[in-house]
Amino acid sequence: MSMPRKSLLLVLLALTALGCASATKRLEQGMDMEMRGNFDAASARYVQALQKDPELVEARQRLVRVTDHAVGQHLQDADQWADRGDGVRAATEFRAVDGLVSNARTVGVRIGVPADYDARRREAYDQAIEGLLLESEVATTRGQFQQGVNAARRARLEFEPDASQRAEALDREADVLVIWAEAELAAGRLRSAYDRAADVQALGAAPDAHDSAAHVMNEALAVGRIELLALPVIAHAEDGKKRRGRDKIDFEKSVIALGDLETRVNAELARGSFRAPSPFVQLTDPIKVREIVRQAGGVEDGIRRAALGLMIRAVDADYAAWVELSGLEVTDYEIEARDETVRTRDGEEVVITLERGKRRLRAEAHAVVVDPYGNEITNVMVVGSSEGTFLRGTSPVDPSTLNLGRREVDAFDALAQEAHDQAMRQALAEDLAAMLGPAVLDPVLALVP
Repeated sequence: MSMPRKSLLLVLLALTALGCASATKRLEQGMDMEMRGNFDAASARYVQALQKDPELVEARQRLVRVTDHAVGQHLQDADQWADRGDGVRAATEFRAVDGLVSNARTVGVRIGVPADYDARRREAYDQAIEGLLLESEVATTRGQFQQGVNAARRARLEFEPDASQRAEALDREADVLVIWAEAELAAGRLRSAYDRAADVQALGAAPDAHDSAAHVMNEALAVGRIELLALPVIAHAEDGKKRRGRDKIDFEKSVIALGDLETRVNAELARGSFRAPSPFVQLTDPIKVREIVRQAGGVEDGIRRAALGLMIRAVDADYAAWVELSGLEVTDYEIEARDETVRTRDGEEVVITLERGKRRLRAEAHAVVVDPYGNEITNVMVVGSSEGTFLRGTSPVDPSTLNLGRREVDAFDALAQEAHDQAMRQALAEDLAAMLGPAVLDPVLALVP
C-alpha cells in the first residue's frame, strides 16, 4: 500500500528539517573551532555542513575564509621546517594543504594556492624522501631495524616518489630486512629471522636481496625444522556390551555418529591446520603414518605414550601427536509438542504428534604430544559444539499411508533428518578442528626459538 500524499509530504518536510538542523549544528561547531584557532577542524566542519545543506551560504563563506587561512599557516610552517632542515615535517605540511583543498572541492569550493605551489611541494617531497632514506640507514646502523624499515617504507609510500625514488626506497627497505634477518639468525632467533626474510620475498625487491633472504630462510629451517608424526584422530566409545533393547540401539547409533565425526575431523584437519602447518613444522608422510599404524596393529586402544615414542623413532620424527574423540552428546531442549489430526489415504482420521525444538551436539577431544621418550609436550582437552533445530513426528500408523503437508513430511523423512544431523556433525567437526590444530601445533612450534 502506497503512503498517502499528505503523509509523504510531512515525512519529507521532517527529513528536510532534520538535515537542516544537522547542517546548522555542524556550522556552529565549525564557528566554535574557528574561534579557538583550530582552522583545519573548522574547515572540515563547514564541509560537513555543506554536504548536508549545499544552500547554507554562511558555511560556504566561512569555509573559503578559514581554509585560506589554514593553507597559509601550513605553507608558512612548511617553510620554517625546511629552514630547520626537517624535510619530512615540511612535506607533511604540504600533505595537510592537499587534504584541505581536496576536501573543500567535494562541496564545489576551490581554494587558491600560490603559483609556485607545485614546485615547492615537489621540492619538499624530494627532501622528505632523501631524509627518510638517510634516517633508515642511520637507524639500521644502530640496530634499530624496525625504525629503519618504517622510514624506508614511508619514503616509498607517503611522498609521491617517482620511479627511481620508489626503487631506491624499496631496495633500502629490503636491505634493512636482510640485515635484520641475518642478525636474528646469528642470535638464534630462527622464527624471527625467517619471518623478516620472508618479508623481503613479499616486497619483490632486487634479486640480490631475494637471494640473501632465501639463504637466511634455508639456514633457519635447516636448524629449526621439526618433524611431527600426527596420527589419525581416533574416536573412542564406551563399551556397549551390557546395553539391551532400545538403549543398545541408541548406543549403536551414537557409535556410528561418533565414527562419522572422526572421519570429518580428520578431513578438516587435513584440509586446514595440518595441510601446511608452518615452515618450521613438517608432518610425517601420510604413507609412513599408515604403515606405522598398521605395524602397531592399530591405535584404537587408547593413548600409550611409550608406544608413541617407539613410533617416533621408527620414522625418525621429532614428536608425535595423538587425538582421541570421546563423549559425543546430543541434547534436545526447548521442545514444543503439538498434536494434529490428519487423514490416511483411505480417509480415516489419525492424530499425529509433531515435536519441534533445538538440538546441541557436543564432543570432547583429548590431544597429547610427546617426544621420542614418551615425555609430554602438551596434554589438553578441547570441547566442540554445534547447534541447530529439529522437527520430528510420531504416528500410530505407517507415515507413508498418511496425506501429509510438506512440513509434516519433513518430520517423518528419515533421509532429510539424517542429512540435517550430518550437517550438524560437520559443523561440530569444523569447530573441533579449529581448536585442535592450534592445540597440537602451537606447543610444537613454540619449541623453535
